[in-house]
Amino acid sequence: MHTLLLAFSLRLGMVDFAERMRHLCRVLERGLPSAPGITVSMVYHKPKKSIFFQGADIRVFVDCLNHLNKTNMAPSDIPIIRAAILDVIAPLGISMEELALESIDYCQNVVVMDPEERRLAMRLWHKTSRHFLKAERMDPKHSENENSLYYKCRDDFYRVQLYNKQTEREDKGLAAESYELGILRLEYQLRRDHLLYHWQRYGTPCSFDAWADWSLRAYYMQQTERLFFRGDFYTLRRAETLLRKAGLPSKDFQGIRQFMANISRSGMDCAVRQAGSRYLANKYINTLTDLGICPIPIPQNTRTPFLENPFREFYERDCR
Repeated sequence: MHTLLLAFSLRLGMVDFAERMRHLCRVLERGLPSAPGITVSMVYHKPKKSIFFQGADIRVFVDCLNHLNKTNMAPSDIPIIRAAILDVIAPLGISMEELALESIDYCQNVVVMDPEERRLAMRLWHKTSRHFLKAERMDPKHSENENSLYYKCRDDFYRVQLYNKQTEREDKGLAAESYELGILRLEYQLRRDHLLYHWQRYGTPCSFDAWADWSLRAYYMQQTERLFFRGDFYTLRRAETLLRKAGLPSKDFQGIRQFMANISRSGMDCAVRQAGSRYLANKYINTLTDLGICPIPIPQNTRTPFLENPFREFYERDCR
C-alpha cells in the first residue's frame, strides 16, 4: 500500500452528537493529533440559519511509506499502520469501525539508480497500450511530467500510474526522501465510487480492514502486467536471436518479429490492429513472455542492446 484516506462524519441528529461535538471542539483547541505520515483534517458544516454546528467531517490521510520510512510495505507492516491510525484517532473519540475508507492506493516501488536506465524504461513503456480495462491514458502532451504514464477511468472508479518518483520530486522543487531515491513507482488507485460499488454489489465493507489486504493488492497489481509486461527489453536483433534459439515455427517467428517491429514504429495499439486480431496479438505477447522478452523493443540507435525490466521479479512472484 502507499496512501489511503479514511473519513468519519458526525451529523446533527446522532444520539451523542452534542457530547461528541463538544469533545471535538476541545481537541481542536489543543490541536489535531498527527503522526509521521498521518494527518487529520476537520471541516465544520453549519446550517444557514443557526448558531449551532450541523456536523463535522474528520478526514485521516495516511502515507504508509512515509510513516514506515520504507521503499515498500510488507504484509507484516499492516498491523503497524493500523495501530498508528488508532493512536491518532483515539484522542478524537473515534473508533476504527466508524472510519469509512474513501480511497486506497496500492503501489510497488522498484529501485533503478541509473537515471538513464529509468529514462529509457519510461520511454519504452510509452509505447504500451493507451487503454487499460475501462481506463484511458492521458495524452502525454497534456502531462506535466513526461516521465510518467497516467490512466484514468471515465467514471473515476480507479486510476493507474507509473512514474519516476525521484524526477517528480525534483520537478516540484522538493528533495527526494531517502526511500524515494532511484524509484520507479507503480500505483493502482481505487477511488470512492469503486469501493462503494463493491459494498453495494458484494457487501465488501468500505473499511481499512477489508481493503488493507495483501491478496487484494496482488489481484489489482497483477492486472497491470498487461501494460508493463514481465519480460526484459531487447533490441529487435537480439530478440530475433532468442526467437530463433527457441525453435519457433517460421510463421510464428515472422509474425512475432513483425509485431515487435510495428510496436517500435507505431506503438502497441497500432501493432495489435496490424496483427489482425486481439487473439493473435495476445498469442505473440504470451510467447514472448514465456521467453522472457518484452514485446516492446529497444530502438537500434539507443546503443543499449538489453535492459532488465525493473518489474520482472515483482510480476514473476505474482505481485506478492
